[in-house]
Amino acid sequence: MKDKIKIFALGGLDENGKNMYCVEINEDIYIIEAGLKYPDTQNLGIDIEIPTFDYLVKNKNRVKGIFLTHAHPDAMGAIAYLIKEINATIYATHLTSWIVEDRLKESDIKGYKIKRIKENSIVRLENGIKAHSFKTTHSIIQSIGIAFETNHGFIVFTSDFIIDFGSIDSYHTDMHKLVEIARKGVLVLMSESVGASKTGHTSPNHKIKNKIEPIISDAPGRIIATAYTHSMYNIQEIVDAGIENNYRIIFFNKELQDLVHKHEKLGHPILPKERIAPMSDIDKGDVLVVISGNGMDLFKQLSNIATKADDVLKPNSKDTFIIASPAIPGVENLSIKAIDDIYRLESTVFTISSKEITSMHASQEDLKMMINLFRPKYYIPVKGEYTQLADNAKIASSMGLNDKNIVVLENGEVITIEEGHLLEKRDKVEVDSMLIDGQTVNDSNGIVLNDRLSLSQDGTVIVGVGLDKKTKEIVTSIDVQTRGFVYIRDSEHIISEIRNIAEKTVEGYAYKNEQDFNDAKSKLRENVSKYIYKETNKRPIVLSMIITV
Repeated sequence: MKDKIKIFALGGLDENGKNMYCVEINEDIYIIEAGLKYPDTQNLGIDIEIPTFDYLVKNKNRVKGIFLTHAHPDAMGAIAYLIKEINATIYATHLTSWIVEDRLKESDIKGYKIKRIKENSIVRLENGIKAHSFKTTHSIIQSIGIAFETNHGFIVFTSDFIIDFGSIDSYHTDMHKLVEIARKGVLVLMSESVGASKTGHTSPNHKIKNKIEPIISDAPGRIIATAYTHSMYNIQEIVDAGIENNYRIIFFNKELQDLVHKHEKLGHPILPKERIAPMSDIDKGDVLVVISGNGMDLFKQLSNIATKADDVLKPNSKDTFIIASPAIPGVENLSIKAIDDIYRLESTVFTISSKEITSMHASQEDLKMMINLFRPKYYIPVKGEYTQLADNAKIASSMGLNDKNIVVLENGEVITIEEGHLLEKRDKVEVDSMLIDGQTVNDSNGIVLNDRLSLSQDGTVIVGVGLDKKTKEIVTSIDVQTRGFVYIRDSEHIISEIRNIAEKTVEGYAYKNEQDFNDAKSKLRENVSKYIYKETNKRPIVLSMIITV
């Protein structure tokens, strides 16, 4: 049987995060990753963005599996939302599956199906399809890539990786498995692009131990170090450096404590149990406190500690802060504010910038090694902004791949491969973002966000008019209230003119029946808005109220 293959992304292309890729083999759909991303500063009040699932919901009977490559928010942060819509089997390594189960329980989701797979294994799926997992080096253990076996060769998805033969043991890439897949032939290679603009190898620039050891050895007392929860590799380095300098370790966050426990259950302990200090010793001088979090959470904690709003951790002048968590997209402003608050303390502060530490994503030489190993027929850059995707494509071209076989896609753009050959025609599926505000899913067309942006920039104007219920005459003075728009004492002529506009507009509707006051309110908003924009070039939110008495 000749396999018909379709490949597309619902998120993750021309953006950092929100990764979700689909591989269709004949009639079966396989989802790879279900991630989130943190919004930019324009999306006021929005906590996260995730892909929309409309296509998958319409075809949910064809979805035969969800493969999660590692336990990072950009790869599995949307899983609870996806499982509410499509209860397909989730395939993940033990650590990832445990974290997924925590997320599903938090969302009160029951009846889900998870199959735990080993880092190097073969999963036999429906219709004879086999999915091979292979262990990769990333910033959290049990990270894997996925390779689907087809009649024309493998479809390989690397996910996030670096090439580092000197990494911590539990993070080693299984090169033997990669070679085994390569020998059988690779039809399509989908490789990450986040680091494609960086020359050389990522290793050893992802390591921080040599940077923090001198700081820790010279510290006069307690050490407070920050790292992202998803950077467990760096957390391990911080712990190792602390232990070597006779510090006991306190893991400040419950999520991090749970992760440390999960590592221990897997046979990959982060440190000996006797070197863990109880929280009651947090004020003692021989402890190293590790504070972690994802995205905004980390810097909110740091700001609370710096302003002495935290009930548990109170900074003092003998403390040494090590900020080993460079800002990531979407949290830059909060990061700057939190670090600024830390510098206001009398403590000693060291920050490790993004120039000093490289995130554990494949740089150019890592990508070249992966391409050279697999020698794919077709190459698809995934994961990253468009510039990064384009740079990844250039790398593939420099490695001798035919430019016609290097495919840079947009979210929703579908390629089709029949009998091992790429068709010229490309289809489209509808894609969009779901905006999550707390536990609420907001409209994706941005009406609520536009209102929030207007409020934040131009404020609001409230106009209130009281009418006699019988005569329809204005019986109260017209009330104009503003918030964040203008200072009333300096803008009395504007407020006076708004009152005049309100009086004329409402009197024009006074002869009508009461049910037409909705039209009057709409017209009042329109007339006041036009005047304000003409006078001030601002567009505040205008609220109109007509009350009968």
